[in-house]
Amino acid sequence: METELYKRRSVSSCIKAAFDLFSTNAWSILRKTWKPALVLSLLLSLTTVLASPQALLATGLHMAEHPTLLYAAMLGSVLLVLVAYIWFLAAVMGLLNGQSMDTNLPRMARLVLTMTGLGIALTLATLGISFGIGFSTGGHDQLGKLALGGVIAYGLMFVELLVLLPLAYSSMKYCMEPQQRVSTVFGRPLLTGFRHWGYLFLTALLVAIITLILSCIFMLPLAILYLAGMVNTSGMLLGDPSLLPAWFGPLNFVVGAMCQFADCYVMVWVLMVFHYAYGHIETLHCPAPAL
Repeated sequence: METELYKRRSVSSCIKAAFDLFSTNAWSILRKTWKPALVLSLLLSLTTVLASPQALLATGLHMAEHPTLLYAAMLGSVLLVLVAYIWFLAAVMGLLNGQSMDTNLPRMARLVLTMTGLGIALTLATLGISFGIGFSTGGHDQLGKLALGGVIAYGLMFVELLVLLPLAYSSMKYCMEPQQRVSTVFGRPLLTGFRHWGYLFLTALLVAIITLILSCIFMLPLAILYLAGMVNTSGMLLGDPSLLPAWFGPLNFVVGAMCQFADCYVMVWVLMVFHYAYGHIETLHCPAPAL
């Protein structure tokens, strides 16, 4: 896609440029990304169904004959979601950096796996520190200690998100420049990102607000079905029979896949916004490369 990337832009200009790029190339974007988007949405919907209140209740009350298979299926679906996301990200970045799928796929795999590992490590460390502090306090109120640990955990995660915000720039630089190694995401580009932390914060804040609104609209049908499942599960825990029809599970899967498919293209727009934010920061630090 033709795009004037290396240009000074305000936060609002990045958002507008991303919208213009998406809207004027919507058919091309859909044509080149619908396959990975469809696979990703189907797998996300499957994961949602497996983690639904009905499935968890069936496992918790031993109503399922083989509950271990459910846990294995959930783990397998999560791993497949990771693979599908790498494919989808490679397809989207191919539109932005002009590189082939053969070039983008292994590079996106390295980036996604690195970020996944970082996320898991930070989550484990955060939970260990927060609940360690919570349960080390005096007293015998276990619920109070658990609540304190939860508050500390949320606070630490919020601070971590703010500190790691420059990764939005360094990761996009890695995606846009084939000569960059995945290790550079945590090197000099990360320091450059810290120098523009305020710009990235405002960009992320506005994008998060817009994304939240769009996702609430696209995910509303799925939320209604999920709420119906929770109400039915609450009744079953009280001894009432299930009032949901047999086709509720397939309906949940189909509606979930449709909602997730639409949400995938919200993600495309988000990537385009940070694509332009990267171009703005690059313009401030070095002359525009030959296009």
